[in-house]
Amino acid sequence: MMKQSGILFIGKKIIKSLMLSSALLVSAQADFLMTLTDKNGTEESLCVKSYSFSNNLESLQKKVNQKDIYSEEETLTNKVFMGKPVFRKIVKLGDLSSFANNNNVWKNVNFNINNMETQISAIHFGSVNKTYGFIHTSENQFRDLIYKNYYRFVSSINYKNKLSDVNFIVEYTKTTDTAQTNPNELTTLVHYLPSDSTTNEYITKSMDDAGIRLQKNYTYDASTNSCTKN
Repeated sequence: MMKQSGILFIGKKIIKSLMLSSALLVSAQADFLMTLTDKNGTEESLCVKSYSFSNNLESLQKKVNQKDIYSEEETLTNKVFMGKPVFRKIVKLGDLSSFANNNNVWKNVNFNINNMETQISAIHFGSVNKTYGFIHTSENQFRDLIYKNYYRFVSSINYKNKLSDVNFIVEYTKTTDTAQTNPNELTTLVHYLPSDSTTNEYITKSMDDAGIRLQKNYTYDASTNSCTKN
């Protein structure tokens, strides 16, 4: 890492050296001007609220916190699936018992996870003991299915208690990430939150064939969608 005239320069080799020796995690208190340079020399500049670095083999967030994080906000895990980082999010669907009926009407409830590519797992949890699956008699029924982006169920009124507290721990990869061709080779990743983000979703990019420059003391100007020097 080199600092010159208040500008932080980070390159591929320097990042890898730092990551192998210690955990590097930066949370911005103010905005930063981030400039990404690809292997062809093309630059992309944007304002970011916060950023961090990790690699494809183990998330530095795992090293720093020494624990898994379960949150209603999207969280980066230390897992990698088919060369892509795995994210986790708590999805609270809550009380769905009002949708129980005796008319055999199916109900779909969306998980509302943006840019999901592959759902790795969706584990139910809640205050009500419940076995998801299939119940059917001549008068009563309960059936449910977990799809990639939503939960689907049909329930008679007699089984509505099974829907009183429905929540899931969902782990998934994202369409916005690029899969690594060799997941066993160390790959540097940068995770950043754009200042103009309305969803508070971090973007991940590979830094193996690129560089990054971060300049401090900037403020995001929403009227011009640009970074202004303080």
